[in-house]
Amino acid sequence: MHVRRILFSLCILLSYAGFAQTGTIRGSIKTSDGYPAESVTLILKGTSKIALSDKAGKYEIRKVQPGAYSLEASFTGLQTQELSINVGAGITSIPEIVLSESSQQLLEVTVYANRLKKESPFVAKMPLKYLENPQVYSVISAETLKQQVVTSYDDAFRNVPGISRTWESTGRAYGDGSSYFALRGLEAQPTMYNGLPGLTSGNLDPADVERIEVIKGPTGTLFGASLIAYGGLINTVTKRPYFDRAGGEVSYTAGSFGLNRFTADFNTPLSETKKMALRVNAALHSENSFQDAGFMKSFFIAPSFSYEVNDRLSFQFMTQIYQQVRAVAPIFFHTNRFEPLQFKSIDELRLNNKLSFTSNDLTIKNPRFNMQGQMVYKLSDKW
Repeated sequence: MHVRRILFSLCILLSYAGFAQTGTIRGSIKTSDGYPAESVTLILKGTSKIALSDKAGKYEIRKVQPGAYSLEASFTGLQTQELSINVGAGITSIPEIVLSESSQQLLEVTVYANRLKKESPFVAKMPLKYLENPQVYSVISAETLKQQVVTSYDDAFRNVPGISRTWESTGRAYGDGSSYFALRGLEAQPTMYNGLPGLTSGNLDPADVERIEVIKGPTGTLFGASLIAYGGLINTVTKRPYFDRAGGEVSYTAGSFGLNRFTADFNTPLSETKKMALRVNAALHSENSFQDAGFMKSFFIAPSFSYEVNDRLSFQFMTQIYQQVRAVAPIFFHTNRFEPLQFKSIDELRLNNKLSFTSNDLTIKNPRFNMQGQMVYKLSDKW
């Protein structure tokens, strides 16, 4: 009986001695400007011990065998730091690690997935987030247009599956002068602006486009049958003022075939209460053609004004002034849209596609003026 008690006491002492032989590493990490560094990875090299710093910049690594180690501090995209440490039994405090980067530089490598949180009040006639909306539609944002250096409204639709341009803008003053598209095999034109009818004799300048919404299928009947086709509709949302600050940007683009484009975007609040704001977008554009004739010169300006009366009532006023001079569109040799094409390729047509069969002496002036006003009243916080 005494032997068993002695053995049991010996096992407890050995377990306690083994536990006491391990150590705990504690420390903190800060940025170069004195702020706690969160989510920095700490690796104890030569072991499988890993830790992350918390919001206060603190970290802890437990159950470390005593000895000499190298502690590595790393953060995605930043320079890795190593620190030589000696761990003993108990708690080992490490001197504060200071990163060579500032807190602002740490924020610059953070990736946010905000697209699913965005919403459109137009597609379903109610403000639904993209993820919540069951409609079949595609959205081309202003960020996408900027990244791709899109200088033509028609070129933006390369980002949308299931749509293709069938007829370039003619500039006709009958309400159907904009480009024609085949959407799900049926005819469609950009006839909607900010969710309301906006017939035009030509296309918009992308300088004033906040996003383009291509709604596919019979969902477009929500907007009225006289303006849409069975294949869907195209809704262009223009840029609007913002109230929190003054700002703007200026850009210049040059390209092949004599492309020169200058754009400007200016926004300013008009009241100290940040209830009124003005935004002006403008573009000066000129380009030639890859063919022997063809050019386009245009000037575009779009002032917009917002007035937020209260949390429920607001007013929006948008104006677009567009002056354009261009050569007549190149001649095409199949004008019957009700019969199949007689030629399936340029080779079968046996014509040089670098010839326009027209002249720069024959021009079209296509001035446009659009004005739109909206009063929005929110009936309830729920609907």
